[in-house]
Amino acid sequence: MEQRLTLITLGVTDVKRATEFYEQKFGWTRSTSSNDHITFFLLNGIMLSLFKRSR
Repeated sequence: MEQRLTLITLGVTDVKRATEFYEQKFGWTRSTSSNDHITFFLLNGIMLSLFKRSR
């Protein structure tokens, strides 16, 4: 079976700030499935998700 990486999840302290960073720094566009609690970026077959992590 061929192994592939398809989803990366990152826990962040501030979802809005982290989302803005990736949008501004890399020019990435968030998925329409995103909301205030989680952001998704589709990147050439890999999905990056940002969510609020608990301390």
